[in-house]
Amino acid sequence: MATSQITPFVVPHLLYPNHDIAIVDEPDSIAFLTGQYTMFKPLPQVSSPMFEVREAENKGLGMYAARDIDKGDLIISERPVYTYRLSLENVVRHSGEGKSFEIEAVENLSPNSRQRLYELKNSLPESCQKDKLEGILNTNFFPFHLKSGCGTHHLDHTHAGCFPSLSRANHDCCPNTNFFFSVPTFTGQFRAMRKIPKGEEITVSYIPLDDPKQMRQRALQDRYHFTCTCATCSASSEASDMRRSELSALMEKIMAFEKGNFSLHSVLTSAVMDRGLQLATEERLHRIHAEILNTAVKCLFANNRPEYMIIQKGGPAQHEWRTLEGDESLVLQDLQV
Repeated sequence: MATSQITPFVVPHLLYPNHDIAIVDEPDSIAFLTGQYTMFKPLPQVSSPMFEVREAENKGLGMYAARDIDKGDLIISERPVYTYRLSLENVVRHSGEGKSFEIEAVENLSPNSRQRLYELKNSLPESCQKDKLEGILNTNFFPFHLKSGCGTHHLDHTHAGCFPSLSRANHDCCPNTNFFFSVPTFTGQFRAMRKIPKGEEITVSYIPLDDPKQMRQRALQDRYHFTCTCATCSASSEASDMRRSELSALMEKIMAFEKGNFSLHSVLTSAVMDRGLQLATEERLHRIHAEILNTAVKCLFANNRPEYMIIQKGGPAQHEWRTLEGDESLVLQDLQV
């Protein structure tokens, strides 16, 4: 089917009366979703309330640790109330009756879910939005990847989801929390990337962090219309900018390698990867550290390095990805093969 002929489809919440989810996607994908994803499976539970939502200085509301949180702890697991496939964003924006698909989908939610959605922050200027809902959705979406199935019946799409609680987390250029989408339970999850003491704000990253301060500030201003005043930006130094610029150049090569340019394994030597790990450690970028470790293991395989070298990197890589994403992590599963 030609791209211009794709017609998005809204799944009303009545299909999931206990979970209240609206999904915008093609009919075939919707059928696959309803057959493959266990949306009726109970949510992963935390032992006790991990966070509270309250005022964050100069940032509106934010999430704060309600108790001491250990590294790797699951802070929250939540299904999106609204999600859509990103490739449909600029294809068809309206239904046959002229309503935007955003409005049509949200109208199908329960009154409680609609209220929680409309209570989220809208950071878009009025001149940049058709209506309040568009501003709220664009401010609060988390992107995630759906990949499952085989043969002609499979999914390999990037979606964006809006979560009533997860979307309360504010940005930080050295975040303490990682966002992960669990495919088996169709939930967004926060896991602590380090110990978070009671009372500390729970933060995530809205943008790639391997850029110097000026580029990060521009990206946040262009996309979310605010100026970051986190501790990293406030104390930003030339040395930090140089480290992140060097990291950015390395991550470009890593991304190319991960997308299939395997000839780069000869460039991504152990010394180069160790330098990247050092930079990520100095900048306290936990997820980037894990991403470099994962690629380092693959490069060691590609370069036919001794088994002991692979184990030296593979063990820590498994530990870090389990911390970031739990046992459902696809990266972790690949590392264990």
